[in-house]
Amino acid sequence: MLAVQKASRLFSRASAAAKRALRSKMLPDPARVLTIPPNITACNVCGFIAKEGKPRLCPRCGKNQRQRSFKQLFLERLQTEIFGQGALDDGLLLSPGEVERALLSSQLRRPIISSLYQTYHGASPFVRADVRDLAPFRDESFDYVQACNVLDYIPELEQAFRAVHRVVRSSGVFVFLIPEHNLLPGYERISVSVHSSVTGNYWPDRTAVPLVRLGRRTLSELLQQTGFAPEEVQLVEPLSQLTCTWWLCRRG
Repeated sequence: MLAVQKASRLFSRASAAAKRALRSKMLPDPARVLTIPPNITACNVCGFIAKEGKPRLCPRCGKNQRQRSFKQLFLERLQTEIFGQGALDDGLLLSPGEVERALLSSQLRRPIISSLYQTYHGASPFVRADVRDLAPFRDESFDYVQACNVLDYIPELEQAFRAVHRVVRSSGVFVFLIPEHNLLPGYERISVSVHSSVTGNYWPDRTAVPLVRLGRRTLSELLQQTGFAPEEVQLVEPLSQLTCTWWLCRRG
């Protein structure tokens, strides 16, 4: 019975990977800039226009609102403010999605992809690391560090921020997103529970995936205490019409 279940999981993973590969060949490059008229509910990755509803997951390209929001952030802020003088030397991308990789590949001369549990086939270089210590990396190794939808699984947030601060250069920047439902108003303390449902295979024990919540002001103060100057950037993603909050943190 266990062998049948394992074979079924392997088949499902292979099938999903094949579908993603086929879809990527048929759809536009995620880094391509699309012209979307104002007040149109559309995906900024593939151009899909929603005639009804406000889907979180694009029905055509499959990108979620956080990846689409990153493209929005990149085009509106990062492209000019961070990369306006040209590509940066060294970047660390923590568990990045396809859109992040596509947009940042030409902006970082020596990008490194890193994750504790996920595997990136064909990604080079890839370094297995825990964001709570980033032990494989020396002090002040990177001009740019990014983590989209990573820190909301880390109860030891202050420890993670100190690790990132250690590896970011003095002129560097740390960009990250924590989902809206994890961000509470004001100074709510960090609370940790367990996700009731999980999609994907990014955690070794699907029954014990941490769900971390905290107040926005608490988060801002943690960043300042660890040596960052944080800026909270809220964007309304065009297809889902949902707000996504990004944090642009320069090392103080």
